[in-house]
Amino acid sequence: MELERAKSLTVLAFEQVLEGIVEGSIPFGTLLSEKALAASFGTSKTPVREAFVQLQALKLVEILPQRGCLVLTPGIGEVRELCEFRLELEWTALRFSLERAPERLVAELDSVLARMDGAPLRGGPESYHALDDRFHRAFFAASANALLEGAYLALSPRIQALRANLSTPNAAIVEASRREHAAILALAKAGDREALHTELVCHIQRISDAYSRSIETEAAKAPGGA
Repeated sequence: MELERAKSLTVLAFEQVLEGIVEGSIPFGTLLSEKALAASFGTSKTPVREAFVQLQALKLVEILPQRGCLVLTPGIGEVRELCEFRLELEWTALRFSLERAPERLVAELDSVLARMDGAPLRGGPESYHALDDRFHRAFFAASANALLEGAYLALSPRIQALRANLSTPNAAIVEASRREHAAILALAKAGDREALHTELVCHIQRISDAYSRSIETEAAKAPGGA
């Protein structure tokens, strides 16, 4: 019974901190305290420490002995690699989905896109950021390839954290994102694979460029920055 309770407390701590990181309420560069989090959760430090280990395995944090746990700020090179890998995964999933379950793919994309209109930028499962994540996950849900979907789900927390921390809360940027999602849906409906691939490449490249600019801007603000 005690072992099960300890596991449940670790899961609680992990899920709470993970949610904060991927939604942006725990931003990049935050130094988390085992003691403070344990007090807020009403637990000992052990479940929090175990949660930190799991988050470090996801490459979201770095455990600093005697100091705490640092929420990692990705560099431009890491963002580029993530976006390159993401593009390959998403395009493969889209190809499989168009071959194996095109109606399911289009129906899910259509449903998610409709809910994006007027959605708040962040905060909860119906926020724009959460729906953006769901839109891209739909590529994998219809792909009928569990390994491919699993690879994306393992990467997803880092993608969500980038989106929450580095996407400027700007109406023009959100509208550009929505237009690109609408174009992806239209091309999926038409079954135009060549144009769909081009649109997906442009979409993810724009995201990569925007994140890189945000990192450069924040670096310039830091002491000793340009």
